[in-house]
Amino acid sequence: MNQLYRLFFVIIAFATLSGCTDTHTKGALDAKIIHYRVEYLDKVAGSVPTNILPDRMTLVLADNKALNTIEGFLGQFSLSYMADLRKNRVVTMLKIFDKRYYHNGKSGELPVGISPMENMFLELEENSFKMLDFDTRKYILHLPGQKEKELFGTMDLEIKNPNNTTPYREVPDVLLQFYTELSVLKMNMIAEQFEEREVEKTVFKIPENYKEISRPAMEKLLAELFK
Repeated sequence: MNQLYRLFFVIIAFATLSGCTDTHTKGALDAKIIHYRVEYLDKVAGSVPTNILPDRMTLVLADNKALNTIEGFLGQFSLSYMADLRKNRVVTMLKIFDKRYYHNGKSGELPVGISPMENMFLELEENSFKMLDFDTRKYILHLPGQKEKELFGTMDLEIKNPNNTTPYREVPDVLLQFYTELSVLKMNMIAEQFEEREVEKTVFKIPENYKEISRPAMEKLLAELFK
């Protein structure tokens, strides 16, 4: 009888420990998510007033991957950049109403539509700041023929090579405020909210209903948005 009691308690203890070994939902990843406000620096982009364009961007960081998404027009438009930070590759995905396209970039290529901002120079300031409760460093961005711009980034999130597929690939910080040029758009991205939660692994998969196209074809689609 004592042996049966001992066996019973061993089974209960094993079951309890087994239940505590993995608290993840099946197929989920622990993610760091930053929500940015999009600030357009011009009132018009091509023939399109920028005040009607999407004003939010979301960045999801998980499993050495990064997903930037801008959505608008009641879900009828979205532009996403899905990066593999380890392989230094990025997929550009574009949805316009019922049309869905993607381009699988080569290693080292920037996302389609993103300006390389050639001959830029970044100057790191020594002062420390706080953004979203993170210790934050300030950079001064110098671009030929343009006014100086401020960038802010943090090392607190401990993401390796977070900017591998952006013009800021040499910056080790996760950027909380930064300047970017997308097609004819000039924008500041300003972090307003941070959260940590699980996301499905499928967020880093190309949906089956997206059609692969060439880089020139994707560039043409983006350019036509602002005619």
